[in-house]
Amino acid sequence: MSNQKDQTAQILQRHRSLAILRFLSRSPEYRSNQDVLMDWLRHLAMTCTREELRTLASFLEEGGLLRLENVEGFQVMTLMEKGLEVAEGRDFSEAIKRPGPECPY
Repeated sequence: MSNQKDQTAQILQRHRSLAILRFLSRSPEYRSNQDVLMDWLRHLAMTCTREELRTLASFLEEGGLLRLENVEGFQVMTLMEKGLEVAEGRDFSEAIKRPGPECPY
C-alpha cells in the first residue's frame, strides 16, 4: 500500500510541475505568485498545501526551470528558458510529465 501511495504522489507531482510551467508560459512576463498558482492547481483538481508548492517550486528552481523570489511577502515564480522548453515539449525532464498535443494545462 505504501508503494502505491508513493507512486501516486510521484504522478501527481509530475502533473503539478507541468501545470505550473505551462501556466507560467502563458502569464504576463512569465511570472506569477504562489497564491494564484495554488488557485490554478485547485481548479485543475491538483490541490496542494503551501508547503508542498514551496517544495515543488524549489525543486523546479534547482533544475533551472524557474526562478523564485520574495516580493512584498509573496513567493513569485518566474519561468526560465529551460522551463519554457519543457512546458512546450521541446525539452524533457524525467520528473515532469511531458505535454501531449491536447494537453489540458
